[in-house]
Amino acid sequence: MIFAMADATLLVSLNSDIQDRLTALAEANQRPVSEIVAEVLENFVSASSWEYRHIQQGMNELNAGSGISHDLVVQWIQQLGPDTEDPVPR
Repeated sequence: MIFAMADATLLVSLNSDIQDRLTALAEANQRPVSEIVAEVLENFVSASSWEYRHIQQGMNELNAGSGISHDLVVQWIQQLGPDTEDPVPR
């Protein structure tokens, strides 16, 4: 199946079940399959990029020594109660 996007053409191999479901979805929404696929890819790439950036940021902070120790987090969790709550450790 070939999907045309704004600036590129991408050849994708799909199993018949996915292809059938994709075609049915496109027909139900009265949209071209290529438009559905482009939207799905954009959403996936955006979400994955966001996730990777934030994981990398957290790893960089940990490597720089600005993390919070496990013991400090456990101590904070243990003091939580219905009427008292110390500030989140930083």
